[in-house]
Amino acid sequence: MTLDADKRRELADLRRQVKALEAPDREARKIARAKARQKREKALTGEHGQRAAANRDDGYMAWIHEQRLPCVACINGHRVDYSGPNPIEAAHQWIVRGPMKGKRAGHDTCVPLCRWHHQLAPNACDKGQRAFWARLEIDPADLSSALYRAFKAGEDGHAVLLRFTTHRETAQ
Repeated sequence: MTLDADKRRELADLRRQVKALEAPDREARKIARAKARQKREKALTGEHGQRAAANRDDGYMAWIHEQRLPCVACINGHRVDYSGPNPIEAAHQWIVRGPMKGKRAGHDTCVPLCRWHHQLAPNACDKGQRAFWARLEIDPADLSSALYRAFKAGEDGHAVLLRFTTHRETAQ
C-alpha cells in the first residue's frame, strides 16, 4: 500500500504531536538519568573506580572501649547489674544510613552493646536491627550521633547513654 503526499504529511504531523505530548516525560527521564550518572560518578573514587570508604575513626572505637561504656540494651532494663564481665563490642548500625551492599557502616554509627545483645541473643541486634531498636524504643541514629558528638567534644559517654535509656527495673 502506498501513501500519497497528503497522507504522509498527516502521518508526520501526528508523529510530531505524539512527540510533543511525550516531550515532558521524556525530558524528566533524561534529567533523572543524568542525575543518576552524576551520583554514580561522584561515588566512585580512586583509579580503579572503588567506592569511597566508610567513615573510619579508630579514636572513636577506642573511646567506646576506654570509657567502659555499658551495653545500651542492658541498662535499658534488660539487666539491672551492667557492671559485670560482659565485654562491650562496638556494634555498627547500618540502619542509620541504610544497607551498603556488603560494606560495613562507618565507625561514627557504632553504639556499645555486649556480645549477648550484639550477636548471641535470639533477638540480637545483628539478627534484625529495626526490630531490636524498636523493642528498646531508642532511635539508633540519634544515639550514635550523640555519642559521636560527645567523643568529638571530649565529653563523657555515660551521660549520653543515660539520656537515651529508660532504666526500667526488672522483676527479681
